[in-house]
Formats: sequence, C-alpha cells, structure tokens
Amino acid sequence: MSRVAALLVLALAAAGCQRGASLEEPAPGQQPRAAIAPARAPAAPPTDKPLLDKPAAIPAHVHNQDKRGEYEQRVADARRTVDITLYGASWCPSCKQARAWLDQNGMAYAEHDIHSSEEAGRTMRRLNPAGTIPVIDVEGEVVVGFAPDAVDRAIRRKAERRVQRL
Repeated sequence: MSRVAALLVLALAAAGCQRGASLEEPAPGQQPRAAIAPARAPAAPPTDKPLLDKPAAIPAHVHNQDKRGEYEQRVADARRTVDITLYGASWCPSCKQARAWLDQNGMAYAEHDIHSSEEAGRTMRRLNPAGTIPVIDVEGEVVVGFAPDAVDRAIRRKAERRVQRL
C-alpha cells in the first residue's frame, strides 16, 4: 500500500470516528441496525468426563442409598444378558482388542467372521456400509470400530432399559 493511500485511509477513518459514524450507515428511510453484542466465549466443556467404571445417572425414582445399590446391582446383572454381536475378522487388530475387552468384562457375545460367512459380511455391510471393522451390534445399537467407552455406554443403556422395564 502506498504512503498516500495509507494516509488517505487514516484520514477517512479519523473523520468517521470523530462524528461517530459507522461504516454501515442505514440507507435513507431505513432503521439503523441494532448494535451487535460482543462475541462471548463458548462455555467450557465439562471437566468431569465420564469414566467407564463410573455409573450413569441414577433414575429420579431411585431416592436412597440402599435403593441405589440395589439398582446398580440389577444393572450389573442385566449387563451380562445384553445381546452383543461382533462382526470382524481374525486378522483385524481392533477386532482382537474388542474380543479381549468383551471377554475381560464378562460379556457373552456372538462373533461372526465376515470372511468366513457371506451372510455375516452382508449383515455387517448393512449395519456399516463403509465396510470397516469391527462392527459391534448391541441389541440394535451399532458401534463401528472399537471404542471401549462407546461399547460400554451402549451395553449400559440396554441394561438400564431392561431394569427399568421390570
């Protein structure tokens, strides 16, 4: 930018500031625009990230500590009865991790190798058209890839629904 142009910009800006004009004055016959509120910083994300072993919120109808303990025990028992199906392959490292996690947590599950069974491959592609594995079906709630926290939450949701239906 040349010196002359820079000086011209400064002079025009100073003239506008002195009389309080904005760069966007309303056209004749229009109402002036409302002042724009200053931008606010977004709220900070919660720092109490849920942990796998941290129980989900207890339903409002569970009021005292004895009832909470009973409720948590019923959810823990129901977790073992949730229907879980794992679609994967024997060579897949994430599938191996998913199997190990399910075994470690005492979860019963059905496993289908998508390379051994055409039907398993078709079902897996229906659940996950992208075709990535593992695909974990928790009673209709599908988790693609192995994310322990996502699988744990899906299992807990299904277990809580079972307990609340009783």
